[in-house]
Formats: sequence, structure tokens, C-alpha cells
Amino acid sequence: MNEGDHLEMTELVLQEKELKAKIGVIDERMKEPLEKLRRMRAILEKAKAAYKQALEAIKPLQSDKMLLEGDLELLLEKKSVLRQEARMRESPGIRPGTAALVDQMKGLVGDPEAFQLAQETKAAGVESDLAALKEKMES
Repeated sequence: MNEGDHLEMTELVLQEKELKAKIGVIDERMKEPLEKLRRMRAILEKAKAAYKQALEAIKPLQSDKMLLEGDLELLLEKKSVLRQEARMRESPGIRPGTAALVDQMKGLVGDPEAFQLAQETKAAGVESDLAALKEKMES
């Protein structure tokens, strides 16, 4: 090896040592964060496993809950129908609230049957007056 090659080789060895030293410093600075990252990953893996386990325990319970809620809805509907039928038997034809409203309206406007009779009487009177007027005009 000649002297130029020897100097170049020395320069390259020095650069190599310098770069290795820098890499060593970076490796040293990375040890703690890498260890934290490794621990976090382990915690995350445990959490994922616990989540999957809890989800597997919940799924059949959710299914059972949905079935029971459907049964409850049917039961509440049957109860409602039974109540309506009982009310209809207690006051045939008109629901209790409706009967009270009809009584209140009769108090305000009068008996609808009496009103109907008055209308028919008035119409009959108008018809007889009209017939009398036609007779007078023809004679």
C-alpha cells in the first residue's frame, strides 16, 4: 500500500469509528424508549385479549337480552289489550273518558236529540209555509 492509500484508509477508519460512536450514542438513547415501547406493546396485547374475552362473554348475554326484551314487549302489548277489553266491558260502547266528554258537550250545547227534533220541526214548518205560498200563487 502506498502512502496515499494508507492516509485514505486511516481517514476511512476514523470516519467509521466516529459513525460507530454516534450510532452507539443513539442506541444508548433509544434503550429506554424501546423498553417502554416493548412494555406498552405487552400491555396492549393483554388489553386486546381481555377485550376479546369480555366481548365473547357479552355476546350471548346481549342475545338473551334482546329475546327477553321482545318477550316483554309482547307481554306489555297483551296487557294493554286486556286493559282495553276490561274498560269496554265496564262501559259498553263508549270508553270512560269519551263518556265524560259527551256529557260535558251535552251540557254546553244541549241534547243532540232535542236539537235534531227542533230541526225537523222547523223544516216541516218551512215546508208547510212553502206549500201554502205555492197555493196562493196558483190561485
